[in-house]
Amino acid sequence: MYNTILEAHERYGRHASPRISFSEFQEWLDSDDILYLPTRGSSFTWSNGKRGSRNTEKHLDRDVCNQLWIDSWTSSNWCTLIKYNFDHYPLLLDFQHNQIMYVSSFR
Repeated sequence: MYNTILEAHERYGRHASPRISFSEFQEWLDSDDILYLPTRGSSFTWSNGKRGSRNTEKHLDRDVCNQLWIDSWTSSNWCTLIKYNFDHYPLLLDFQHNQIMYVSSFR
């Protein structure tokens, strides 16, 4: 898990995140050909749990992989689940792999 955001719209709250942290994270993704997979559900995956003007939320938890992983599955979907008594939303991965069945003519 990386405790950083990639873009300014991935946070809500009073204090801005340092720009250097998300540019370094983006450079790492780019240098290793790591792909970011979008997540359905809540826009933010972490909250400090405070109310009102002291509330801060960020999209910290993200799903990353390489092209080989994507090519290994027929489909994959990520979504956030409901958060209970934690500061992070759990993430659910749903993926499918269709196996090709070959009919053998050997008897």
